[in-house]
Amino acid sequence: MPKVHAFDAQSVLDYFNGGDEHGIFRPAAGSTRLPGRGKMLWLIPGHCDPTVNLHDVMIGVSGGLRNGVVHCLYPVDARGAMS
Repeated sequence: MPKVHAFDAQSVLDYFNGGDEHGIFRPAAGSTRLPGRGKMLWLIPGHCDPTVNLHDVMIGVSGGLRNGVVHCLYPVDARGAMS
């Protein structure tokens, strides 16, 4: 399962399976808050093959999660090729 990386230490979430491209977030044990609507969450993928298949490009970022800068786009040549 993906791991949730939250910037707000008060808003700790666990991720539960909802299918290959879907998931369910719940507050982690001891957490009292959820992030507000529109807040960005970063997920560290558990595996990526079904997700990569859905996108035209992968985005290369350097500089960390908070101050990252897009430095390149990698085309996904086999996009949509899974059957």
